[in-house]
Amino acid sequence: MEIGRAFKASGGNVNLLIPYRGESKTKNEWVYTGMDSLFQTFERAIANYKSGYAIPKGPTPPALFSVNSGAGAIRLSWEVYDRNDPSIKGFRIYRAVSRYDSTYHLIYDGPPNVYSFNDETAAIDVAHYYYLVSVGDPAANTGVGLTPSGALVSSRYYTQTYDPAYRRVAAPLTLRADSIRIVPNPYNISADPTRLLYPGESDKITFKNIPGICTIKIYSELGELINTINHDDGTGTQDWYQTTSSKQIIVSGVYIVVIETPTGERAIKKFVVIR
Repeated sequence: MEIGRAFKASGGNVNLLIPYRGESKTKNEWVYTGMDSLFQTFERAIANYKSGYAIPKGPTPPALFSVNSGAGAIRLSWEVYDRNDPSIKGFRIYRAVSRYDSTYHLIYDGPPNVYSFNDETAAIDVAHYYYLVSVGDPAANTGVGLTPSGALVSSRYYTQTYDPAYRRVAAPLTLRADSIRIVPNPYNISADPTRLLYPGESDKITFKNIPGICTIKIYSELGELINTINHDDGTGTQDWYQTTSSKQIIVSGVYIVVIETPTGERAIKKFVVIR
């Protein structure tokens, strides 16, 4: 997928060298590297049939997988069908950044009796996606049907997440107007501001250093109420994708933000959108 996106971004340049996992090849050269995998899949399917479908089975997948955004960390927890399940010898968590259909990397490899993990290395305010697999006993892998050696794992698609999760900063103890930031400001669509700040999340603006519980009201420069956001997750950040309360994308202009806490504290900020 990363290679395909890079090829598309190049305008279809078949001679472009696309780097991936420490190597650089043209698009066609990368495509040809998949031939071995295809033949290997067919060979394993034939071997499985000839064995009478006796290939070793992977461990039982997790029953539940919960991923929650939070201050300081993204909190992950899971549960299994049976905590005494002998087929499970551990768990592994993989993470992707910005897109659920991008490359995943191993970030956790733990024992079978731990059912939670706090991801404290995730980038601040950037979308993250995860999947969790159960890890089996390498000794249970008989190798029948050309099964690769080593521990088998459950399918990633039992736990694959498709909703983004975020690591946030902690909310300040009090509302301070001088510390509140609106990022990016100005938002200039021609400069593609989210490409580096928030990859994969177009039109995203964040309100930073806000109270953990507050109301954010966004007005046009004429005083028309555009949208009201009830921020109540206890963190110091709130995302907004430049839509009105009617789900319409806002136009270019100057906008006024009024942030108010339940106790009546209030801060007023401005930002600019250029489309």
